[in-house]
Amino acid sequence: MLPEMKERRLRTISCDGESIYSKVLVSKNCAFIESSLTCGIMKKFLPITQRTSEGVGILIKKLYDLKRTIYVGIGGTLTCDIGYGMLKALNVECSSYEGTNILKDSKKSRMYSLLAGIADVNSPLEGEYGAVMYLKQKRATTAEIKRIKNLLCKTSRTLNACNMKHAGSGGGLGLAMTLAGGRVADNFDFIDLSIGVKKRIKEADVVIVNEGAFDLQSKKGKLTGRIVEEALRQKKKAVIIAGGFNETPRGALEIKVKEPQKPSRENYIRNFYCAVKKTKELLYG
Repeated sequence: MLPEMKERRLRTISCDGESIYSKVLVSKNCAFIESSLTCGIMKKFLPITQRTSEGVGILIKKLYDLKRTIYVGIGGTLTCDIGYGMLKALNVECSSYEGTNILKDSKKSRMYSLLAGIADVNSPLEGEYGAVMYLKQKRATTAEIKRIKNLLCKTSRTLNACNMKHAGSGGGLGLAMTLAGGRVADNFDFIDLSIGVKKRIKEADVVIVNEGAFDLQSKKGKLTGRIVEEALRQKKKAVIIAGGFNETPRGALEIKVKEPQKPSRENYIRNFYCAVKKTKELLYG
């Protein structure tokens, strides 16, 4: 069970270097940081090579006291700096590629052994299915994607991190957590340990998940994909409600939420409830 947590607001920076306050959860024995509340916020547009994960490092440093474990939820970032900003904020010796904020090399530290990243995907740093797979949704240009893909491969080889599971999560934050002396845990395993997801699936008749688009990324370790995978493994009926589908697991049922003709909050909600109604009809007739 999770301990009683208190919410705090700490000053840090967004991925474009702007001063912001970020919410964290703190108890006597642990603290939780959500990387998207710093690395996923951009007040002024910057090229992706100039964005930074320093905000996460600032929060870690403020909360780290050698007594409590610091959990960092890795996901929803607009960065791909391989954690260079975070490591720099933590005073880990590291360097970046000239003209960028992208990690080139780093010495491995032992300073932050109580640091634990919770990865949203199991992707490695390098390769077609590594961190580069998520660059388009972070508004990177075609030229930037080509350049960063090359740099990710170089850093991966330099740091002997080729094919390292979870290393590419959060634009390389997964790898940076280990370089700081911490570890990276799988999101599904962490949630299962906390609230017993596998047991809840076992007790359920039907498992329903909702995601904007269920695609290849969902099958690369994202929580919704893992839940569907586990439900099918347990021979449960699995239903996916999403705006688009690609790579749907065999045996899962699809319910598509249609794009409204006139985009608005109300129309999206209306179309979502239409999908929910279809789900009820599918299950109960």
